[in-house]
Amino acid sequence: MDAQQIALIVVALITATGTYLATKSTNKVSLENENVKNAKALYDQYVAINKELQEKVDKLEQKVEQLQEKYEKEIEYYKNEIGRLEDLIDGLEEENETLKNENTILKGGV
Repeated sequence: MDAQQIALIVVALITATGTYLATKSTNKVSLENENVKNAKALYDQYVAINKELQEKVDKLEQKVEQLQEKYEKEIEYYKNEIGRLEDLIDGLEEENETLKNENTILKGGV
């Protein structure tokens, strides 16, 4: 081999080694960039899902509060209604006793 062929082989080896090293680092950078992009996409998706779930939870909490208020009002209404009816029953029982006594007096007086 003459010097020109050896020089050509050395240049080819240096070029090949340089290309390999450049490609290796470029692939590593590309992979890192792709990983960062994927991580950001996953994080954005997580944030969107989390926001959507929080909105649903807030709506459910609001509905629970509304139902609780509604049922508390209904319970209060029925408690008042029970009290009113118990008072009515007491009055009717007193009236019944009075009428029984009057009836007894009228029967005895006949």
